[in-house]
This record gives sequence, C-alpha cells and structure tokens, in this order.
Amino acid sequence: MNYHVSQTLGYRNGFRIPKRPDVAVGGMTLPHNRLSDDEVIELANYNPTLTYGSAKQAMPEEYVPSCVAFDKKVILFVY
Repeated sequence: MNYHVSQTLGYRNGFRIPKRPDVAVGGMTLPHNRLSDDEVIELANYNPTLTYGSAKQAMPEEYVPSCVAFDKKVILFVY
C-alpha cells in the first residue's frame, strides 16, 4: 500500500494556490462533492425574504448630547 500524502498547495506566479487531493492515503480515490448547474443557479437566485420575511429595523439608541455625556469630566494635561 502507498501511504504517501500528496501536497495540497501549488504555486503559480509566486502565489500559493490550494488544490484538492484526488487520491487519499492508501491510494483510494476521494469523492468530490460538486454542485450541479441547477444547484448553483438556485443558490444564486436565493432570496431569504421569501423564507424569513423582511428584516425588522432596530430601535435607535436614545440621543445623549455631548454636553450631558461629558458633564463633570476632567481633562488633565501633564507636561
């Protein structure tokens, strides 16, 4: 049996390119899970609002003016 694990990175123009191994440890072929053309089109046209409804807007935070937010704060400049 062959227990050699092939490399999963190739180089093209100085950049690392990942590649999927075709053969597993022991020489068995690996199944590749690939999407069919119909599945790719279905995923490209997926609209979550049809399933979940429209998104609800979050409540805005209460406005606090800066004169109130920084009241009684002291700035100290040390030389």
